[in-house]
Amino acid sequence: MSSPKIRRADRAMSKERALETLAQGYSGHLATVSEDGFPYCIPLLYLWMSGELYVHTTSARGHLRANIENEPLFDVPVFADPYPAE
Repeated sequence: MSSPKIRRADRAMSKERALETLAQGYSGHLATVSEDGFPYCIPLLYLWMSGELYVHTTSARGHLRANIENEPLFDVPVFADPYPAE
């Protein structure tokens, strides 16, 4: 499956900047879409380590797991400190 075209590709975040943002942040939201097309969004705590994203969630069956099993694409807006300590 290919990704959809970005409407404003000139404003897209570079891969390097995206990785920096993940490294600086620690929380965000995890947004999925249900089988019947409804959005589902939950708060998310995460850890970015060795190039992998680890999320704090549950293994219990519920809306999130059902949505990801139905449609594995999801969105994770991340909140990062705009003034990280140096």
